[in-house]
Amino acid sequence: MTNQMIARRYARALLEVAQENGQHKAYGQELDLVAACLEQVPELKRAMFNPSIGFNERKDLLKEILQYLKLNQIMCNFLLLLADRGRLNAIADIQRAYNELLDEQEGIKRATVRTVEVLDQTTINALAARLETRTGKKIILEVKEDPSLIGGLIAQVGDLVLDGSIKGELARLKDSLTRGN
Repeated sequence: MTNQMIARRYARALLEVAQENGQHKAYGQELDLVAACLEQVPELKRAMFNPSIGFNERKDLLKEILQYLKLNQIMCNFLLLLADRGRLNAIADIQRAYNELLDEQEGIKRATVRTVEVLDQTTINALAARLETRTGKKIILEVKEDPSLIGGLIAQVGDLVLDGSIKGELARLKDSLTRGN
């Protein structure tokens, strides 16, 4: 079983518990916080996943972290369960899967737009509206700069890729010329 599948199972289980408590957004925020702590504090991440440090010491460290973060008891139990099962290293994947499941449930799709230059808010809003019309979902847009595109933009919503870049157009033109169309 792949890490993605395992992460999705844990995320689904947590989401079910969160929905029973009406805390699905709060649990998502807490999961985001824990994943961010492990990513942003490399020393903490090394200590949590260092096999030369005993399991009990790492679990005690996790308990201290959870106490410091003042997380919900169910979230603490979930994270301790992950530690017991040796799955704490999958926390980032679980966090992503949880957010994806939550988005799915709320009819939200996340989209990435790569463009040469920074877009103004009006353009971002118009682009999000067009993608919402195309997908039938509420779109949360992330805009990234990519100078390699030369001009235009590339939008990606899940598996759907809309390439309106000059680089893409040149590639299509080259392909068309080499095929003789």
